[in-house]
Amino acid sequence: MIGPAYLKIASETFRLLRVGLLPIVLYLAVFTGGYVYFETSALSSYALYWVFALFDWGAMFLLFLELLRRSGLLASGLRAGIGTYFVLGMVTGIPIILGVFALALPGIFLLTRWLPVFPRVFIAGGSKRDALVWSWQSTERLIKPLLVAMIGPVFTMALSVAAIFHHDYVYLVDQDWDYSPRYEFVISIVSNLAMLSSIVWYTLLSISTYRFVSQIETEQQLPA
Repeated sequence: MIGPAYLKIASETFRLLRVGLLPIVLYLAVFTGGYVYFETSALSSYALYWVFALFDWGAMFLLFLELLRRSGLLASGLRAGIGTYFVLGMVTGIPIILGVFALALPGIFLLTRWLPVFPRVFIAGGSKRDALVWSWQSTERLIKPLLVAMIGPVFTMALSVAAIFHHDYVYLVDQDWDYSPRYEFVISIVSNLAMLSSIVWYTLLSISTYRFVSQIETEQQLPA
């Protein structure tokens, strides 16, 4: 059933949003503002943009750890570090990107099946391969509720892509094109805020899904 599982995951996601609201808002404000500056300011440079993007990746890692801490799941401490975060991101990211470019749906399916993989590695430990296998098996019976839960992050990412598409393939190719600083500023805010919000939303959903799946495993292990 979609209902009960989805409601429990959604409830935990919003609970985690409440307890982690301050670092989330700070992250979104700082990095949305930074990207908007680099995209609209004449004083910015591509080199500094990519340095800033690297800081963004590091900040997302720290936000992930902080959300894990505030979720109450780190009682036994961390079982992995930034190296694992990077490698696991590459291992999962490449097939997901290829899936998105292939037809979008395969990428979304992989994102859904690997939702709890990052919390699994950092909380329970073990190898990255074991975590991927565990995540795939654990989400097998939750595909429908998880796909429903994924509507939010997918929609916000689609909004970001739509804003970028309009800027690059409608606004810039218009024969009567006239530079509009206001449009550039607004479209930059929309595209970056939506993209970063999608990543944060997915991270919240990842932790919530891990908690839900772990609770199911614990209940199944309890003696009747």
